[in-house]
Amino acid sequence: MKYTQEILACHDNPSNLEILYQNARGNNELEQFRDSVLTCYQSAPNNLLYAAWHHRLQNQSNKKTAASHIINWKLAILLAIVNGLILWLCSNISLDDSDFPHYLALFSAPCTAVFMIAYLSISSKQFRTKAVVLQIVILLIIAAYSLLLLSESSGYFEIMVPHLIALSWSAIAIGIINVVSYSTRSRRKNFLFLISSIETIITLGLFVAATFIFSAVTISIFSVINITLSDSITRLVLVGIGGAMPILALAASYNPILDPTKQEFSRGISWLIGTFPPILLALTLPVLVVYLALIPSNFMEAFNNRDVLITYNVMLFAIMLLLLVSTPINTSHKHTPANRMLRLAIIAIASLTIIVSFYALAAVVYRTVIFGLTINRATVIGWNAINISLLCIMVFRQVRCTKDEWITALQSTFSDGIFIYLIWASLVITISPWQFSR
Repeated sequence: MKYTQEILACHDNPSNLEILYQNARGNNELEQFRDSVLTCYQSAPNNLLYAAWHHRLQNQSNKKTAASHIINWKLAILLAIVNGLILWLCSNISLDDSDFPHYLALFSAPCTAVFMIAYLSISSKQFRTKAVVLQIVILLIIAAYSLLLLSESSGYFEIMVPHLIALSWSAIAIGIINVVSYSTRSRRKNFLFLISSIETIITLGLFVAATFIFSAVTISIFSVINITLSDSITRLVLVGIGGAMPILALAASYNPILDPTKQEFSRGISWLIGTFPPILLALTLPVLVVYLALIPSNFMEAFNNRDVLITYNVMLFAIMLLLLVSTPINTSHKHTPANRMLRLAIIAIASLTIIVSFYALAAVVYRTVIFGLTINRATVIGWNAINISLLCIMVFRQVRCTKDEWITALQSTFSDGIFIYLIWASLVITISPWQFSR
């Protein structure tokens, strides 16, 4: 780290250390200075000067984060209400003979992303017109494209919905992170934005669960007294309130004033994300070992049974997510026994998952040769190939890097994966309707 050697040279000189601090502050490098102090403090915990500076900077950071995370509830509630009303009004529009408005599932992600971008841009107090215009244009293009080609190919709707959510997230992300940068700082920033996104999704899940409970109770209460809510009111409760939840979840979980590297990750849902996954990782390892041991006796099951194959691919994404949330956030805590065990567990699980993934990929290719290439199989083959590649890169970097760099290498792998994921999601949405037309 930049200031480590200078701080070590000031181990018994408070005056010079104060001068060094003021220089870092003047150069807007307090975060690097804080990380260097932490490194020196961990290497010499009995040094009172390091201990005093560590606690001083830690308290400053906590106070700054707490003071700056003032949620703009007025703006969040206003945008949430408008988004909910738009989705509620659109849910009554019928474009085909189906009772289910398929277009709503496609339109809701880009529409909600627009209001989330508005909240982030206005609340951050750094409104960048060009970036916001670019974000909204991307959302309008992908929404219009998906709606126009909705009926062009069989299975396009089922494929489109999750990919459209991913691209809507990417439109939000490009206003905050740089997915094509390969600098260490940018990769860490990308990784921490991923963690913040997961925190928002978990918060949204809690809000949606509460919404459905409220909706069920409301409808039940009226049904008890023989009052049946009209279809319009029922949609308002379900679609309208549900559409408002993503903006409120974003406001509650993410601080738009701060950079992703300066978000609070030590409490709340962030603390849960950092605490529970490593435990789940330890439970996953023996399950994978047993599963691999059972594959030879049931080798053709995935080749002949589509449901089994789907389970394999869902498991692959679940493990990728588990590895992501199990990655430590703080790159300074590297030498603890717990982190050494965590690193070994991540390498072991990634290696075993590669074997299972190749098996699942072989099954998909086999079914493609026998039954032909469909939009679903092409999509799954692409995702399998990407995930296998990322897992191989992950294991290679972990084996190759030093014990001081393993967390940085892990974070870099997930950061690199963002760009690859978004490229493939874009290709699936844009090319598949033309290649797999009815």
